[in-house]
Amino acid sequence: MNSENTKRLLIKQAAKKLFIHYGFAKTNMEDIAKSAKMSKPALYYYYENKAALFKEILEEEASHLLQQIDNRLKKVSDPAMQFELFFQLIHAKLGQLARELDGQPDMVCDHGLHGRQLINQLHSMFNTRLEPILERGRKAGVFAFDDIQLTLKALNEMTQFLSVEWAAAHPAEEGEAIFNRIIKLIQHGLQGEHR
Repeated sequence: MNSENTKRLLIKQAAKKLFIHYGFAKTNMEDIAKSAKMSKPALYYYYENKAALFKEILEEEASHLLQQIDNRLKKVSDPAMQFELFFQLIHAKLGQLARELDGQPDMVCDHGLHGRQLINQLHSMFNTRLEPILERGRKAGVFAFDDIQLTLKALNEMTQFLSVEWAAAHPAEEGEAIFNRIIKLIQHGLQGEHR
């Protein structure tokens, strides 16, 4: 890793700790610079503002999760099981984040005007993994739907509940039971008349 990448990594590690501890709104570039042991102008050399830094951290977290999902999905051939596993892995990650945040889930939702844009971008990243699962399921006769893009949009809407806040608000066992029931209901709907 070259020194530029090393600096960026140190900045992101420092910023992530601050975002988790204080939330996005209460963390400023000066705090991040101090935590990363660098000057504020040096920090601005790497990131134009904290929103750009936060966005990169979120995208990397999502990419890492998607890589884990890819690795696990390769081992499963049944589209219905892939669909369930896809959401189980996301749910597990949210539970892990909720435990790390320890009552401070606002880090993910208090990023102001950039919030909707970031959420849409993350949904788009997840849809690149979900769409092939749905397509395989439709071709195999496991799922019954006409319009894959409309189905993806509907799934995005139905799974809005999957958030760090939701995971933190439910005891683990109860949250797991609710999550499993919701995913089963969604799967049942996708299977339509094939059920």
